[in-house]
Amino acid sequence: MNHTYFEELIAAETLGTLSVKEKAALQRHRSAGCERCQRMHHQFASVSSALALPSIERMPASSVKMALLHRLQNQALYAHVLRTQGRLTLNGQRLKPQTKILSGQTFSTGHRSTADLRIPNIAILRVGQKTRAYFVQQKDQVTVELETGFIISRVKTGTPYTVHTAATTVEARGTLFIVKKESARATYVCLCQGKILISAPDLQQELSGDHEAVLIRQERSRTHSVPDTLRHHIGDQTFLTESF
Repeated sequence: MNHTYFEELIAAETLGTLSVKEKAALQRHRSAGCERCQRMHHQFASVSSALALPSIERMPASSVKMALLHRLQNQALYAHVLRTQGRLTLNGQRLKPQTKILSGQTFSTGHRSTADLRIPNIAILRVGQKTRAYFVQQKDQVTVELETGFIISRVKTGTPYTVHTAATTVEARGTLFIVKKESARATYVCLCQGKILISAPDLQQELSGDHEAVLIRQERSRTHSVPDTLRHHIGDQTFLTESF
């Protein structure tokens, strides 16, 4: 059973149209502690009261989900797909330029694939190959949750923005920087321009030099920062000059 099924159940639950069998299946899934489902539940609940759907009791869960997502497109934080090279997908569906990715939706790239995204008035992102990630907003703070791969972020000065891996958080200070999840215990960080603050258990480190790179490694109960080299040179003027 894929995750799309549970997303459809959450949409139907928001409007009170789940069957007893569907409620039991969703409860079993939730008991595993799925953060992705929790985010989607909060999103759908925030717009359900304003959404008018005729004959809702006769609508399949997939239709309810699509209606709620359509409403969310006008209310939630989102990213525009600017350019793609290769394959960029959302829930298995290939995305084209000018489509939207909503806050909380997980997107991914394939082998030898990249994509440029714009979170309006916040940041321009370059998503590297074999990357899986999503972004969320809490109050004024935008956080990119990087599950696999790497992302290059060019952030508008003064915008609260972070990239988070399993155990490392990189906070922008008006910055161009790279974060790559090497493994569950290792994160590569390279500052291209500006200033960033790296936080991890037992570690806080500020980078302020152009092309300064480190590898953040967790070993047993300690976190280490090891100097590293520049791995991904950013010379694409289209990306560097793209408007926020």
